[in-house]
Amino acid sequence: MRKTLAVIMSLFCLLYLCNAYAEQYPATFSLRDGLKFGSTEEEIRAAMAGSTELTEGKLLGWASMGYDGDVGGKKATICFRLDSDKKLVEMGYQFECNSASETLSLYDYYRELLTKKYGEELSIPEGKSHILTGSALSGIASAGIKGKSEWLIQDGDNYIKIDLFAFSVNVYGVSVAHTDIAYTCFTQEDLNQAVDQKNDSQQAVLDDL
Repeated sequence: MRKTLAVIMSLFCLLYLCNAYAEQYPATFSLRDGLKFGSTEEEIRAAMAGSTELTEGKLLGWASMGYDGDVGGKKATICFRLDSDKKLVEMGYQFECNSASETLSLYDYYRELLTKKYGEELSIPEGKSHILTGSALSGIASAGIKGKSEWLIQDGDNYIKIDLFAFSVNVYGVSVAHTDIAYTCFTQEDLNQAVDQKNDSQQAVLDDL
Protein backbone atom coordinates (compact mmCIF):
# COMPACT_ATOMS: atom_id res chain seq x y z
CA MET A 1 0.00 0.00 0.00
CA ARG A 2 2.77 2.40 0.98
CA LYS A 3 4.62 1.53 -2.23
CA THR A 4 1.49 2.33 -4.27
CA LEU A 5 1.03 5.65 -2.49
CA ALA A 6 4.68 6.48 -3.08
CA VAL A 7 4.27 5.81 -6.81
CA ILE A 8 1.13 7.99 -6.95
CA MET A 9 2.86 10.84 -5.07
CA SER A 10 5.82 10.59 -7.45
CA LEU A 11 3.51 10.89 -10.44
CA PHE A 12 1.82 13.94 -8.94
CA CYS A 13 5.21 15.55 -8.32
CA LEU A 14 6.28 14.80 -11.88
CA LEU A 15 3.12 16.37 -13.30
CA TYR A 16 3.58 19.43 -11.09
CA LEU A 17 7.15 19.89 -12.25
CA CYS A 18 6.15 19.49 -15.90
CA ASN A 19 3.43 22.13 -15.54
CA ALA A 20 5.80 24.48 -13.74
CA TYR A 21 8.39 24.00 -16.47
CA ALA A 22 5.80 24.69 -19.17
CA GLU A 23 4.73 27.92 -17.47
CA GLN A 24 8.31 29.10 -17.00
CA TYR A 25 9.34 28.27 -20.56
CA PRO A 26 6.27 28.83 -22.77
CA ALA A 27 6.22 27.69 -26.40
CA THR A 28 8.23 30.08 -28.57
CA PHE A 29 7.00 31.19 -31.97
CA SER A 30 9.50 30.07 -34.61
CA LEU A 31 10.74 32.32 -37.39
CA ARG A 32 13.11 31.38 -40.22
CA ASP A 33 16.45 29.57 -39.88
CA GLY A 34 16.10 28.93 -36.16
CA LEU A 35 15.54 32.60 -35.30
CA LYS A 36 12.96 33.63 -32.73
CA PHE A 37 11.80 36.85 -31.13
CA GLY A 38 14.54 37.95 -28.77
CA SER A 39 17.35 36.73 -31.04
CA THR A 40 20.42 38.99 -31.01
CA GLU A 41 22.03 40.89 -33.86
CA GLU A 42 24.87 38.33 -33.92
CA GLU A 43 22.42 35.43 -34.09
CA ILE A 44 20.60 37.04 -37.00
CA ARG A 45 23.87 37.55 -38.92
CA ALA A 46 24.83 33.93 -38.29
CA ALA A 47 21.44 32.68 -39.47
CA MET A 48 21.60 34.85 -42.60
CA ALA A 49 25.18 33.93 -43.50
CA GLY A 50 25.41 33.51 -47.25
CA SER A 51 22.83 36.23 -47.97
CA THR A 52 23.83 39.76 -48.98
CA GLU A 53 23.35 42.26 -46.15
CA LEU A 54 21.80 45.55 -47.23
CA THR A 55 23.47 48.87 -46.56
CA GLU A 56 21.59 51.43 -44.50
CA GLY A 57 20.40 53.37 -47.55
CA LYS A 58 18.68 50.28 -48.97
CA LEU A 59 16.88 49.23 -45.80
CA LEU A 60 13.11 49.48 -45.49
CA GLY A 61 12.21 52.47 -43.34
CA TRP A 62 11.17 50.45 -40.28
CA ALA A 63 14.08 47.99 -40.32
CA SER A 64 17.34 47.80 -38.36
CA MET A 65 18.89 45.12 -40.58
CA GLY A 66 18.07 43.67 -43.99
CA TYR A 67 19.17 41.10 -46.56
CA ASP A 68 18.55 40.08 -50.14
CA GLY A 69 17.27 36.57 -49.69
CA ASP A 70 14.96 33.77 -50.69
CA VAL A 71 11.59 32.84 -49.23
CA GLY A 72 10.19 29.56 -50.48
CA GLY A 73 11.92 29.95 -53.82
CA LYS A 74 10.89 33.59 -54.31
CA LYS A 75 13.34 36.48 -54.11
CA ALA A 76 12.59 38.87 -51.29
CA THR A 77 14.00 41.59 -49.09
CA ILE A 78 14.21 40.14 -45.58
CA CYS A 79 14.24 42.73 -42.82
CA PHE A 80 14.58 42.71 -39.05
CA ARG A 81 13.75 45.35 -36.43
CA LEU A 82 15.62 45.31 -33.13
CA ASP A 83 14.60 46.98 -29.88
CA SER A 84 16.81 49.20 -27.71
CA ASP A 85 18.44 46.08 -26.27
CA LYS A 86 19.36 44.87 -29.80
CA LYS A 87 16.82 42.03 -29.57
CA LEU A 88 14.58 40.97 -32.45
CA VAL A 89 10.98 42.22 -32.18
CA GLU A 90 9.85 42.30 -35.83
CA MET A 91 10.72 40.45 -39.03
CA GLY A 92 9.33 41.00 -42.50
CA TYR A 93 9.48 39.89 -46.12
CA GLN A 94 8.94 42.23 -49.06
CA PHE A 95 8.36 40.77 -52.51
CA GLU A 96 8.81 43.25 -55.37
CA CYS A 97 6.19 43.03 -58.12
CA ASN A 98 5.86 44.49 -61.61
CA SER A 99 2.20 45.49 -61.40
CA ALA A 100 -0.84 45.84 -59.16
CA SER A 101 -2.28 42.59 -60.54
CA GLU A 102 0.93 40.73 -59.69
CA THR A 103 1.02 42.00 -56.12
CA LEU A 104 -2.64 40.97 -55.62
CA SER A 105 -1.93 37.54 -57.08
CA LEU A 106 0.98 37.08 -54.67
CA TYR A 107 -1.16 38.40 -51.82
CA ASP A 108 -3.84 35.77 -52.53
CA TYR A 109 -1.16 33.07 -52.70
CA TYR A 110 0.31 33.89 -49.27
CA ARG A 111 -3.09 34.55 -47.74
CA GLU A 112 -4.11 30.99 -48.52
CA LEU A 113 -0.86 29.57 -47.09
CA LEU A 114 -0.98 31.68 -43.90
CA THR A 115 -4.62 30.71 -43.33
CA LYS A 116 -3.69 27.07 -43.75
CA LYS A 117 -0.92 27.41 -41.16
CA TYR A 118 -2.43 29.83 -38.62
CA GLY A 119 -6.17 29.53 -39.12
CA GLU A 120 -8.74 32.14 -40.10
CA GLU A 121 -7.62 35.75 -40.26
CA LEU A 122 -9.02 38.44 -37.98
CA SER A 123 -12.33 39.99 -39.00
CA ILE A 124 -11.53 43.70 -39.31
CA PRO A 125 -13.62 46.41 -41.03
CA GLU A 126 -12.25 47.70 -44.32
CA GLY A 127 -9.85 50.59 -43.85
CA LYS A 128 -9.12 49.63 -40.22
CA SER A 129 -6.32 47.65 -38.57
CA HIS A 130 -6.06 45.67 -35.34
CA ILE A 131 -5.07 47.62 -32.25
CA LEU A 132 -1.72 45.79 -32.36
CA THR A 133 -0.04 46.56 -35.66
CA GLY A 134 3.61 46.16 -36.65
CA SER A 135 5.85 48.88 -38.06
CA ALA A 136 5.83 47.42 -41.58
CA LEU A 137 2.07 47.96 -41.91
CA SER A 138 1.60 51.06 -39.75
CA GLY A 139 4.37 52.88 -41.65
CA ILE A 140 2.92 52.33 -45.14
CA ALA A 141 0.63 54.78 -46.97
CA SER A 142 -2.89 53.40 -46.52
CA ALA A 143 -4.01 54.74 -49.90
CA GLY A 144 -1.69 52.28 -51.65
CA ILE A 145 -2.91 49.17 -49.82
CA LYS A 146 -4.90 46.99 -52.21
CA GLY A 147 -5.40 44.02 -49.92
CA LYS A 148 -4.73 43.32 -46.22
CA SER A 149 -5.06 40.35 -43.87
CA GLU A 150 -4.10 40.07 -40.20
CA TRP A 151 -3.61 37.25 -37.72
CA LEU A 152 -3.05 37.38 -33.94
CA ILE A 153 -1.51 34.40 -32.14
CA GLN A 154 -0.97 34.11 -28.38
CA ASP A 155 2.46 32.67 -27.55
CA GLY A 156 2.93 32.25 -23.82
CA ASP A 157 2.63 35.73 -22.34
CA ASN A 158 3.21 37.40 -25.71
CA TYR A 159 1.12 38.12 -28.80
CA ILE A 160 2.43 37.51 -32.30
CA LYS A 161 0.86 39.75 -34.94
CA ILE A 162 1.10 38.72 -38.59
CA ASP A 163 0.36 41.36 -41.22
CA LEU A 164 0.02 40.49 -44.90
CA PHE A 165 -0.65 43.28 -47.39
CA ALA A 166 -0.50 44.12 -51.09
CA PHE A 167 0.72 47.61 -51.95
CA SER A 168 0.66 49.41 -55.28
CA VAL A 169 0.95 53.06 -56.32
CA ASN A 170 1.86 54.90 -59.50
CA VAL A 171 4.58 57.52 -59.03
CA TYR A 172 5.10 59.76 -62.06
CA GLY A 173 4.11 56.96 -64.38
CA VAL A 174 6.26 54.36 -62.62
CA SER A 175 4.51 51.48 -60.85
CA VAL A 176 5.70 50.74 -57.32
CA ALA A 177 4.20 47.43 -56.23
CA HIS A 178 5.09 44.85 -53.59
CA THR A 179 3.55 42.25 -51.29
CA ASP A 180 4.67 42.17 -47.66
CA ILE A 181 4.48 39.76 -44.74
CA ALA A 182 5.50 40.99 -41.29
CA TYR A 183 5.73 39.23 -37.92
CA THR A 184 5.77 41.35 -34.75
CA CYS A 185 6.02 40.34 -31.10
CA PHE A 186 3.95 42.30 -28.57
CA THR A 187 3.88 41.92 -24.78
CA GLN A 188 0.86 42.14 -22.51
CA GLU A 189 2.09 45.60 -21.53
CA ASP A 190 2.06 46.63 -25.22
CA LEU A 191 -1.55 45.47 -25.48
CA ASN A 192 -2.56 47.33 -22.31
CA GLN A 193 -0.93 50.54 -23.57
CA ALA A 194 -2.64 50.20 -26.96
CA VAL A 195 -6.03 49.76 -25.27
CA ASP A 196 -5.39 52.78 -23.01
CA GLN A 197 -4.38 54.94 -25.97
CA LYS A 198 -7.50 53.95 -27.89
CA ASN A 199 -9.72 54.68 -24.87
CA ASP A 200 -8.04 58.06 -24.36
CA SER A 201 -8.52 58.92 -28.03
CA GLN A 202 -12.18 57.96 -27.94
CA GLN A 203 -12.70 59.92 -24.72
CA ALA A 204 -11.17 63.04 -26.29
CA VAL A 205 -13.70 62.79 -29.11
CA LEU A 206 -16.57 62.18 -26.68
CA ASP A 207 -15.55 65.25 -24.68
CA ASP A 208 -15.98 67.39 -27.79
CA LEU A 209 -19.37 66.00 -28.77
